[in-house]
Amino acid sequence: MVGDFIHSGNIVFHPGLLALLAKPRVKVAAMGGCYYCYCVHHPVCRYYHHRRRWLNAIIGQPATLEKEDRPYLFFWLYIHFVVGGKPDIEPSITPFGDNLHYFGTVICDWGALGNGAYPYAAVLTALVLLALIAVLLWKAFKGKINSYENIVIAFTIVYGLFIVVWASIQRFERINSRLLSPMFIPLLIACTSWVPDVLKLVRSKAKYALAGVAILLMVAFECATYQVDWQRYDDENDYGVPGYSDDGWNKSEFVVYLRQHKKMFTPTVPIYTDADEAVYLFTGLSSTLIPHKFFQKDVQKFYSVKHFYLVWFDNLSNPELLSLQDVMKHKKLVKIGTAKQGDIYVCDER
Repeated sequence: MVGDFIHSGNIVFHPGLLALLAKPRVKVAAMGGCYYCYCVHHPVCRYYHHRRRWLNAIIGQPATLEKEDRPYLFFWLYIHFVVGGKPDIEPSITPFGDNLHYFGTVICDWGALGNGAYPYAAVLTALVLLALIAVLLWKAFKGKINSYENIVIAFTIVYGLFIVVWASIQRFERINSRLLSPMFIPLLIACTSWVPDVLKLVRSKAKYALAGVAILLMVAFECATYQVDWQRYDDENDYGVPGYSDDGWNKSEFVVYLRQHKKMFTPTVPIYTDADEAVYLFTGLSSTLIPHKFFQKDVQKFYSVKHFYLVWFDNLSNPELLSLQDVMKHKKLVKIGTAKQGDIYVCDER
């Protein structure tokens, strides 16, 4: 299986080295002790793919660096730390306990437990992760670690802990189903893979009753999932897919106004906005997102611009971005267009 994976154009590489070399075009996914690296044009990865040094990576040992290998490693370490520099990172605003809770609410939604289980979401997260860790340790103790199920369990543990811990260190969007979607199927397998083993241990006819209970639980899970999917399909059929394609955006008076008056913008003058994706999607015009308050260098750079347009959507609320009032305190804005749910301003301090 690993050989087929490698021959398909991907490689398996040591996690420590990938953590040092990873760039935006390299996506690393942890699976147990193995890291599958999807590369576009990474010279080091192509080099090791050509040499097929994947055996040590699979067992978690770093590949031996011979003399001809070292220039590649040192070159990319130099690029990463010296040329790339240390990026600005927003500190997290959600503590570890809150992230456990948000993680648990996603599990409640996946398991069709409903909103009533939300108060116990943090406890549910802790129980699931600790149980999976205990199962993996027990199998390692028994010498039954060499199986695909254990790889899946290891991935679930690593990915789940990574999201919860990293969300407590760095600031990004709140933990939700989208962020945790890569572990949905692994979590489902990890939480059910033990059922056949338990049934094998039962020698009496009671195993048929236990098997029936397991089947009923699976059917109940599928029915609950079907109801959720059907309700979502019904809502999206009436109102559109949530996001820029729903009626709230497509039928917005301000969006219609933007489409009809997009020629008012001078091509050489930059456009700033609190929703750059919406501006491009509905008008085809390029724009720049208003800077985050945390990044003061970006804020000062924005305030140094003398001539620009500002497209402001009133139906959005992002406290992390500069507010319209913040901009007005530093720049003289003149309203040149307006409609329900939005305004267009121009600033000219030349």
